[in-house]
Amino acid sequence: MSFQISKNKMTFLADNNEKNLAYSNVEEVYIAHDKQQVIGEVDLSGAGINHFVGMVHLYCPGVAEADMPDCRMTAEWDNGGETTDLQLDNHMEPDSGQSRGGSTFSFKEPLKNVQLLILPNQAARNSNQSFTIPANSQVLFSVQPQDAVLNQLSFTGPSVPVRFAGLPDNLNAAVIHPEYPDVLMGFKGDAIHYQSIASEAEHTTTGSIAATFPEVTGVVQYAFRSSQKGVNGDGDSIYWQIYIYNTNLDYFRYEWAGGAIDNYTFLATANHSWKDYTAQGEGWQLVFKDDSGVQKVDAAGNTGNFQPYGPGTSLYPTLPNTSPVTAVVNDQVNNRVIAMIGGTMYSLTGSPSNTVTETWTYG
Repeated sequence: MSFQISKNKMTFLADNNEKNLAYSNVEEVYIAHDKQQVIGEVDLSGAGINHFVGMVHLYCPGVAEADMPDCRMTAEWDNGGETTDLQLDNHMEPDSGQSRGGSTFSFKEPLKNVQLLILPNQAARNSNQSFTIPANSQVLFSVQPQDAVLNQLSFTGPSVPVRFAGLPDNLNAAVIHPEYPDVLMGFKGDAIHYQSIASEAEHTTTGSIAATFPEVTGVVQYAFRSSQKGVNGDGDSIYWQIYIYNTNLDYFRYEWAGGAIDNYTFLATANHSWKDYTAQGEGWQLVFKDDSGVQKVDAAGNTGNFQPYGPGTSLYPTLPNTSPVTAVVNDQVNNRVIAMIGGTMYSLTGSPSNTVTETWTYG
């Protein structure tokens, strides 16, 4: 079909595959510096089109390359729309008055229509200059849909392996059992979670602080085992005691009494106000503290020389330092230190390398 707009002629041709506009004008068309001229519209209502290739060829006789106008495309859908500047190249013969360009477009919603607009170029708009489309200009605009029959598909991929499943994140503290080097004890609230380091699965059912360590008061801040008593049949170090510190820095010292996994004898309590740490591993490997918002580590062990770690430092430069290490255990079976921040575990080497060798989420 064809139709007339004033003295300008617009011809619209369409088939099942593409929509094409051809524009020409008999008289000049003035465009103010802050206006834009609608050249034509492609009706896509009900077509189910989300993706298309848009192409434009602009011919303005007698217009210098530097004065050629810009083109925009507006795509509309139910309750929304988007306007995009088209990138045109003036790479034909110099000052031939021609420019062209094209691009691919993709939208989440089916389109209702697409409009092509002409406006003064950016330099002209910046200086408040208008543009006049010369008489006998031509614009060719093509919309080529790229939509085929939509098949609804699902996709699957490898799942993230669950490591230390059941161990809650943001632990208050963690310690390796004094008698069983393969058992990690994670403290969260009143619960004690027992996890196997070798299988990374639950070792035994969850216990409670109140039942196992009834003398502990307040909120647990960190814990560690101490007083090595020898090695087990596998040659792994075993220990006598566990220290549990609360947020007041009161410590509660227990000795492993043998038998059931939660059988301890209470030895003593006191306050160590100067040991304001966020986490401590056995044998002082490693010790972390929050120094007025700056996360630091005593990497050598029991030196009191706390240094910043993390990005921009030489100590564990890939270990995040925006929040404290809340738990740390010295896994001597696997020759590593495991530090925990939120729901992430970090495998660390000791001094002098001080590096992160592995990272994984847990729980």
